[in-house]
Amino acid sequence: MKRPLLLRLVPESLRLSAFYRLYLGKHDRYQSLYQSAPLCYAPDVFMDLVPGDLISDIIAFTGVYESRLTQRVARLAQRGGILVDVGANLGYFSLLWAALNKENRCVAFEASPRNIPILNRNIRQNGLESRIEVFPVAAGQESGTMKFSLGPVEQTG
Repeated sequence: MKRPLLLRLVPESLRLSAFYRLYLGKHDRYQSLYQSAPLCYAPDVFMDLVPGDLISDIIAFTGVYESRLTQRVARLAQRGGILVDVGANLGYFSLLWAALNKENRCVAFEASPRNIPILNRNIRQNGLESRIEVFPVAAGQESGTMKFSLGPVEQTG
């Protein structure tokens, strides 16, 4: 299933607003958007997402998450380098970074055990295993152990 026509036609600057007004909470009616959702800034990259999770909903319906940050990351990715993605979630910025320049590398930290299988699947299905290394831990100033709340089951963040 393609994204709703309105969201494909409106300029990116209005897309998020249109999503919130017309499609927020309607993930049940658009389940297929969450499987292999293409990214606008890297159209050859696809993500599996979690219906009902706000980050996933935005990506599924619009193809972009945090538009200004995405634009900046995309510009920087052209120059190349290493991205350290702390709190990689399902891999949006890691995938974008690695896909936009074949020389780019990414180190992705993700503490949520619920996100790790999807993050790894997203990396694998895009053939980016050699460019993105996943560390299934939290990143912090010092070593140690602490309590970690996974939050509601339907949320990835």
